[in-house]
Amino acid sequence: MYVQSFTDAKGNSGTLFGLLNKCRTAPGQRLLREWLARPLCDIRQICDRQNAVESLVQNSEVRRTLSDMLLPKVPDCSVLARKLVLSKAKLQDCYRVYQLAVLLRHFERTLRELFDDEEKNAPAVKDLMLEPICYALLHFDRYCELIRSTVDEEYHEKTGDFRIRPDIDPELLRISDDMCALEKKAEKAKTHVRKPIACMDLRVLFLAGVEEEKNIRKCKFITVVDVSKGSGVRFRDGDLAEINERHQVLNNIYRTAQQDLEKKVIATCGQLFHNFFSEFG
Repeated sequence: MYVQSFTDAKGNSGTLFGLLNKCRTAPGQRLLREWLARPLCDIRQICDRQNAVESLVQNSEVRRTLSDMLLPKVPDCSVLARKLVLSKAKLQDCYRVYQLAVLLRHFERTLRELFDDEEKNAPAVKDLMLEPICYALLHFDRYCELIRSTVDEEYHEKTGDFRIRPDIDPELLRISDDMCALEKKAEKAKTHVRKPIACMDLRVLFLAGVEEEKNIRKCKFITVVDVSKGSGVRFRDGDLAEINERHQVLNNIYRTAQQDLEKKVIATCGQLFHNFFSEFG
């Protein structure tokens, strides 16, 4: 029925699913398809669902929070679950599940507001929306604890990349300390370049106006990459380039050193996720 085409009074054609689909997530769209393909037959369940929908219709503030602020941030759980269960996940996938658990806290607070404001439809809100979220959060506690204790969140916020926390392994800690020392040297090198030349830092490269070309070429430690009237002068500092190369080498060593720990973390995440879906699903 949901794939059957129709034409309305204005001549617009489509399907029932296309007409009803206002879902903000891929899982929501799949659920809507399932509901249309297998509609409820129990009158009590139908009324409960209608009551839950009615509560959202009547509370525009909660509805907007869910629709515009929270639901767009929900990842495709089916894809993540498949990766974790089939041992094909990466550390970033494990962290995305953790972010989902954090997001569920916001769902819980929002739905609790809806529940507290309700009288007539409170039981439906509790049974169909609030309690499933609370149950999920309860079972995500161990998962979240694992991620917080093993994934370097500070590094992720700084670089956007993922790695195992250095403080849980002496070798990783040593490499991380060496990388931090190089980063401090890099900052000093950048300051050394910026003092005589008005320029913008582009990580390893620098960018300056064409008028700075003469000053740049006077510096022995600088290599000009290219010059154009439109973009200016791009150049690199020899010391900074060397520091960057050493930093890259250490980063690769860190990645290699963390492999065993990373596999254990991912495997444990997969097991916890599997246990959760075995009970919750």
